[in-house]
Amino acid sequence: MELRVVLLLPLCFPGLQAQTIQKLSQREGSNLSVLCPYPAEDDYRELKSWCRWTDQRCQLQVATRGTRTQFYTYRARQGHFTVHDDPIHRNFSITMTDLRVEDSGTYYCAYSQSYVLLKWISLNVFKEFHKLELDSLSVQCPYHDLGYRSERKAWCRSVGQTGWCELVVSTGTNYTLGISKGKKGRAWIQDDPWKRTVTITMEKLQAQDSGVYWTSCNNIVRWQQHTSRLMELHPLGPPRILHQ
Repeated sequence: MELRVVLLLPLCFPGLQAQTIQKLSQREGSNLSVLCPYPAEDDYRELKSWCRWTDQRCQLQVATRGTRTQFYTYRARQGHFTVHDDPIHRNFSITMTDLRVEDSGTYYCAYSQSYVLLKWISLNVFKEFHKLELDSLSVQCPYHDLGYRSERKAWCRSVGQTGWCELVVSTGTNYTLGISKGKKGRAWIQDDPWKRTVTITMEKLQAQDSGVYWTSCNNIVRWQQHTSRLMELHPLGPPRILHQ
């Protein structure tokens, strides 16, 4: 029996409570466009930027001022991140093409040299796999914020529509900057804080493994906050992506 698997990565999305973050899920290989209006009374020649929120700061991806555009990352220089300014309608648009799981993260568009925040985007790029029963599944979940390196990492299974998760496996509770592991039943988890990557492996997949799974970087028993959907297994029929 075939199991169809949808993986939504990465592990954690840092954000600021004072701002409203628009959450978006995109399939790997798809394109994303974001429209960022800016103040009508300001000089249209001001800097417009697309930032990735990493380690509590802006990591510039691409920016434009007037007719000049600058590319700051490898993905941007390869043409996958572009910015287009429309001074007549007082907005600029960001386009991300051929999305990869590694593009998952928190982004924002900013205006002027002071980086005035215009819009927050929490982007989750997911993969789809086809698996057979008794197959094994191994996925890597990157996290970009240094603050999460010492946090306990966990994988849990959603309990109906309650918003809570049943723990499947987690790393140890002793915080260390070394590799941390955990095993329970057919599930394994390993956190490499230097690569900022969590690897989850599940062996001998079974039809009853179908469900919605989440990952977490939190140090409490129930993982309702700072989570992102990870996996959904279906023994029959097409995949269904459930929203929070």
